[in-house]
Amino acid sequence: MKKLNQKGFTLIEIIGAVTILSIITVLALNAYTSYLDWSRKKALDNMAKSASTAAEQYIMDYPHKTIEQGRATELTRENIDQYSVTFEELVGLGYLSDTNDPMGGGNCTGRVVIGSMPPDPNNKRALEKYMFVVHECCSAYHARYVYSYDTKTYEEKDSNGNKILVERLEPIETVSKKAAICD
Repeated sequence: MKKLNQKGFTLIEIIGAVTILSIITVLALNAYTSYLDWSRKKALDNMAKSASTAAEQYIMDYPHKTIEQGRATELTRENIDQYSVTFEELVGLGYLSDTNDPMGGGNCTGRVVIGSMPPDPNNKRALEKYMFVVHECCSAYHARYVYSYDTKTYEEKDSNGNKILVERLEPIETVSKKAAICD
């Protein structure tokens, strides 16, 4: 009897290889999708931080747009324009460069409500504190970010080597995915 030359793969080997490749593909797609979601979320977070920074620059030129911290409960949909600036205004005035929606679908809209707390009159070196509430409204994502600043005192040395106390405003960030005021 003549021995057959066995070249190629059996059906079981082919099915096993396809199964292994399918499992690897599913795992890779899952990791890629998770990475895309994470990067989009980070892009939205960075947009809110940029809007807060833009609002900081904005109030240097338009200080009348702030509301005292104790009066924040007086904010309504009707009067919010008095104490806030929209993303569109920040872009139009050159304070904010980009509001592209990372989820797709145009630009994100939103506003930054600017709260202020006057400095302590007993402390001549006290800094005025601001709080920025960013209402970010994108196609599939609505969030409310609160950026407030707390005064921290540090001991440093001046140019002569003497110890001095220096106050700095340090940001405190909180995020809430609910209660964003979107038009």
